[in-house]
Formats: sequence, C-alpha cells, structure tokens
Amino acid sequence: SAAHVTVHATGTARATATVAGTGATTRIVTLSGCMGDGTLGISIEPGSAVDDVGNPAPGAGPSGTVVVDNTPPSITLDGPDISITRGGPVQYTALYEGAATISLTASDVTLIRTGTADGALNVSGTGTQRTITLSSITGDGTLSIAIGPGTAVDLAGNAAGATAPSRVTTVDNTPPTISIGAPSVAATGAASFTYPIAYGGASGISLSSGNVTLIATGTASGLVSVSGSGLTSRLVTVSNVAGDGTLAIALAAGTAVDAAGNLAGAAGPSAVVTVDNTPPAVSIGPPSASITREGPVSFTVEYVDAKTISLSAGDVALNATGSATGAVSVSGTGADRRTVTISGISGVGTLGISIAAGTAVDAVGNSAPAAGPSGVFTVDQDEV
Repeated sequence: SAAHVTVHATGTARATATVAGTGATTRIVTLSGCMGDGTLGISIEPGSAVDDVGNPAPGAGPSGTVVVDNTPPSITLDGPDISITRGGPVQYTALYEGAATISLTASDVTLIRTGTADGALNVSGTGTQRTITLSSITGDGTLSIAIGPGTAVDLAGNAAGATAPSRVTTVDNTPPTISIGAPSVAATGAASFTYPIAYGGASGISLSSGNVTLIATGTASGLVSVSGSGLTSRLVTVSNVAGDGTLAIALAAGTAVDAAGNLAGAAGPSAVVTVDNTPPAVSIGPPSASITREGPVSFTVEYVDAKTISLSAGDVALNATGSATGAVSVSGTGADRRTVTISGISGVGTLGISIAAGTAVDAVGNSAPAAGPSGVFTVDQDEV
C-alpha cells in the first residue's frame, strides 16, 4: 500500500504516492501532484508482501529518480544598442536560459511606440540568443519592445513567459531650431552692430563667419564675425559698416547638429538695419531783399533728412563788405527749415551769411555740414 512507499525528494520537488494493481507479482506506484523543482524517487518499506509460510518481503530501493521541472525558460532582454537615433537600425538581444527549443519570430514582439515614432521589426539568430532589429525608423518619440509568452519551451514542456518592456531608444527626426534675433540697432551710421542667434536642441554648434551671408542694398557694406560658445547662442557682429542702404544677414544650413545627427536648417533673412552715412543737407535761400537801407532782411535755411535742428544766432557768420553791419537772429521750429533775419542794418556795402557745421543731426547721428556763403544783398543808406 501507499504506506509502504517512501518518497525521496530533492530541492523543492513534492508529490503524492499512490499504489494500484492486483495479483501476487506486481504493483504500480504512481507519483501525482508533482510540484516544485528537484528530483523524486521512491523506496519500498520491508513487509510489503509475505510468502506462503509468512516470510515478509525485505525493503527495496531507492529507485532511480525523475527530474521535476516547473520553472519555465528565462529570457534576458538587453539593449537597445543605441539610446537615440534618426532612422536606425537599433538592436536588442534576447538571451534564453533553460530552453530546449526557441520559436521567437517578429510576430511575437510588440513594438511599443510614443509620439510619432515607428519602425519595422526583424528577428535573427540561432542557439540560445536572438537579435531583434528595428529598422526603417521614422517620426519622433520613443520605441521599445516586449516579447510575448510562449517563445520557448524546456524539456519538461514549460513555456517561457512574457518579458517586461525593454529600455527605450529615443527617435529624433526634428533638427535643432535656429532663429535670428532683432539687430542691436534699427538704423546706424556707426561702425558696427550685432544680431543674436538662438539655438534649441543642439548638441554641437559650428557657426562661423563663412556660414553668414551679408545681404546689402545700395552702397552699404560691412564685415561679419561670429563670437560666443555653448549650445544655445552665438553673436553675429557686422563691423566696418560703410555706405548707404540696408544690411541684413542669412545663415546657411548645417550650423548645428543634435544628438541624433539632425542638422539645423537655414535661417533668415534677418530684419534689416538701415545704414546711413549721409549727413543732413543744408541750403541757404536768397535774401528777402536785394538792396536795403536798414532792413530787416531774411534768409530761409532749408534742411533735408534732419531729425533735430540746433541752429542759433551763434552758428551764423555775417559776411560783410564795406561798413555794412547788422544783428542776426534765428526763428522757426520743426525739422526742415529756419529763418535767419538780419536787422538793425547800417553802413554801406553788402551782407550775406554762412552757416557753421553741426546745426542739425539725422536719425543716426550724422551731423550737418557747413553751408554758405549765401547770396548777398546791398546796404545803401541812400536807398529810399
């Protein structure tokens, strides 16, 4: 009976023994409910049978053992071989342990996507290792994989379980951003001005003066240089500015790269800077009278392209011949004209005027030149 059977177990193996059969020659001992991992065998205790005169049978065993295996094959999923990519390929390694046969195919692998990232799966390899390759990768986001259950069995028929999701690879097909900021001045007659350049998502910046195109109109000109360091900004300086017109810049493609190898695009044209190295023009009109005894006589002084006018009596030189003389005053407002009046005129001769330099400036600070001498009028005390 089962009471005469001792079950010998190693490891965590366990089972229940039962005995079946009739007659005086054989019995079948069955071990059922096997569980755990290890080995099982049996021994038969003495006294499990007697002969015709009552002699008891001796004990028997231990028997040969049977291996109990309830542990499925294991899968170790390594990778990805690169952490960031544009188009791949990216590889993962699946290492099986305890498998008798492996049946892994691409249909057993789940591609886990985020964003717009996508790719194609392929499985290769023999023996205990398989390589899972992601190729034709597109989009932006992340990709990872997981292996479903049942891709391997061991000698006991245990099927491998599913794996947890692998580590991700980042898919980046978006190039670094680049923008040209506003110029340091909107208009200038000075020697230099600057543009700030901002980058986003760059792992390297290679911007140099050779990547910068200076866009000029009129006679405007300048020299370009680039300064700065780091991964977020550069400063483009336009120096030796000369001429009249406008200047702007444009940046060539490929001045920055990100971790996935995407190149920055071109940028520009930028906002323009007006280059003005022409001073305001000054002209003196004819005298209001060609001959006078005591006046007053006035001159109209016209300005072109002036932003502010500072003309005062101290800037006006009285050009006299003979004994002619008079007192100078200036009147008027705005940025286009002034009236110079000569009053208290006496003596005999001629009078005219000249205007000193610097009586007006334009929007960028160019100073007006001197003007004159003007036309003259005659001072004649016999004039009626």
